[in-house]
Amino acid sequence: MIIKIISSIIVFYCMCICLTNNASAQEYASGASKFVDPFICTSGDNGQLSPAATLPFGLVKVCPETDPTNHPGYDYAAKRIKGFSIIRLEGTGCVGSGGNILVKPGLGEADQAAYVYDKSSEKAEPGYYKVNFVHPLIMSELTATNGTGWQKFTFQSGGNGWIMVDLSASLEPLVEEKHRISGNIIEGSVQAPTNCKNENGLYKFWFNLEIDQKADSVVEKGSVIWYYFKIGKGNTVNVKTSISSISPAQAGKDRLAEIGDAKFEVIRNRATARWDEKLGKIAVAGNPEYVKLFYTHYYHSMLSPSDISSPSGNYRGSDNMQYNAKGYIHYHGWSIWDNFRTEFPLLTITEPEVMNDICRSLSDLYHEGKVQMSTKTEPFPTARTEHAIVVMLDCLAKGINRFDVESVYPLLVREVEQNPWSTPDKKLETAYDYWALSRIAAMLNKKEDAERFLSLAARYREIWREKFMVMDDKSDIMHGDGLYEGTLWQYRWFVPFDMKGVIDMLGGREVFTGQLQHFFDENLYNHGNEPDIHAPFLFNLTDKPYISQRIVNQILTKPIRQNYGTHVKWKTPYMGRIYKDDPAGYVPEMDDDAGTMSAWYVLASMGIYPICVGEPVYTLTAPIFSSVSIQLPGKKSFRIVAKNLSDDNFYIQDAVLNGKKLTRSWITHKEITGGGTLEFTLGNVPSKTWGASGQYIPAIGTNFRQ
Repeated sequence: MIIKIISSIIVFYCMCICLTNNASAQEYASGASKFVDPFICTSGDNGQLSPAATLPFGLVKVCPETDPTNHPGYDYAAKRIKGFSIIRLEGTGCVGSGGNILVKPGLGEADQAAYVYDKSSEKAEPGYYKVNFVHPLIMSELTATNGTGWQKFTFQSGGNGWIMVDLSASLEPLVEEKHRISGNIIEGSVQAPTNCKNENGLYKFWFNLEIDQKADSVVEKGSVIWYYFKIGKGNTVNVKTSISSISPAQAGKDRLAEIGDAKFEVIRNRATARWDEKLGKIAVAGNPEYVKLFYTHYYHSMLSPSDISSPSGNYRGSDNMQYNAKGYIHYHGWSIWDNFRTEFPLLTITEPEVMNDICRSLSDLYHEGKVQMSTKTEPFPTARTEHAIVVMLDCLAKGINRFDVESVYPLLVREVEQNPWSTPDKKLETAYDYWALSRIAAMLNKKEDAERFLSLAARYREIWREKFMVMDDKSDIMHGDGLYEGTLWQYRWFVPFDMKGVIDMLGGREVFTGQLQHFFDENLYNHGNEPDIHAPFLFNLTDKPYISQRIVNQILTKPIRQNYGTHVKWKTPYMGRIYKDDPAGYVPEMDDDAGTMSAWYVLASMGIYPICVGEPVYTLTAPIFSSVSIQLPGKKSFRIVAKNLSDDNFYIQDAVLNGKKLTRSWITHKEITGGGTLEFTLGNVPSKTWGASGQYIPAIGTNFRQ
């Protein structure tokens, strides 16, 4: 162990030297998957993630199902494992979604009891998982391609071996499974509720499972199938489970296309290489703990949505029809109410091609009959799709536009006009969509539409004056006034498209600054849920941006008080780090929500954040790394350098962008993606001048142009 620790320190030290010598992002971040700890956020209700073996945006997430279980089927604190399932939706609340097609190896008498496992043997890295059972002595290893989960079982002693396949397994109660056995192959379909049952939404997919060990006998007991065989000490049995939105035959074809005759280690190495390529697009240097958290959360931000296209491009849509996505990747598995705020804006920088395909997939979804939650004919687990229009606008505003906006426009109009206008939070959210629709209409030269939708967006001011202008004792009640999740204080700031309007309604910048400061001083902020996660950056709209620099640094690196869960204000507040290097990686009840909270960490730790998604602008705070290098298309890179960085030096004293002094506290998407260097000089006292003028303040009637 000591040798491993010393080796890791030497490797990290050498990497830091390389970065100091102006090595490229690819050179520095080569092997970045080594810094990822998939066990972070897998314990209790502190992230709702799993250590599943998967690829970037992978469909298959093959993982242990523990006893007791947890939201994604796995809990780090559990001491027993029931088996290994093939699919799940990560970090989106309720009891989870997925957990299907459970496979368990065994020796001796067959049973369905969970096994005790050796915790010290448990290992997880991007694309790979391993654990040893105590009795029977079996080593289980998992890896994956996009559509196939590969389970490799090595028997440490010989005897009467068996493989159990439980097709009734499901995190939400199974609706139906159908299967057919043909020798060592099982194929069929599984149907179950989507996340949180989403108004009775259902998903259904097909599978093809192959066992490479010839069975002496096969026993079928309802939805549970047992394969019995003689096994020698040290022998292995491989189970490959492939899934498809189309058919069992397509699942089998996809496995052949993705794996062929490759060995387990080859597939594992391919998975590692895929993750290294993706994670290597950002290189950071600094505190080893922060580096580990950065790459782990960057990894988490690429777990969804999922590529559901077969290698041939075929997929089944949410309307149960078959399509072909040749020329692009079709994505599914949405939680857009959450991750439109952070994950997708991050990907517009690091993965513009992925974002283009996501927008094409969303366009397809509208044509298939998109609803805000989920239908009864989803191909795989999914959650919700509110604010998809904001995602599409954000991409258009940033030049990511190789999708047919004109054809989907009438469907966007229909959706927004049907949005609820009832509770205060829904009025604010619908206004945001109207604002986005107005911007898209203007881009399409539909001037009358643009003006009408802008006028409808401005209606938010009616409810804002009524419910959010004057705050009292009722303003700190979770679910008060019918709010979905949060308080009036927390939803008060959710007008990202017209913060100038909010400032004006309050009576000016000084009043706005004072009330925003009161919000944080009184610990009314809730980082455990999404409605106010942009609020720490709002001081950049005032003449006191240094307050944002302090608050963001505290959220990233220091203990902080949190008073709220998802649904209640706690009697005993939480005091501690929000982002921790620990299986309980988040504060209690803080879901990762399909990469939302992870991407918040990634963006904020680099010192950039999109206050108003849909505007090609990022507000600036101090990074927590001495250097960040983002690899861009066209062999360009954008570097962020923090001079004099330390635990106490997080106040920006000065900034230089591409050799020219930068006095504003914001930067455009074009300035980042054009490449270059942003250099901060930091200190331990606030600068009263840097960023105190020239603020970027989103305003409903102003169209920001890069």
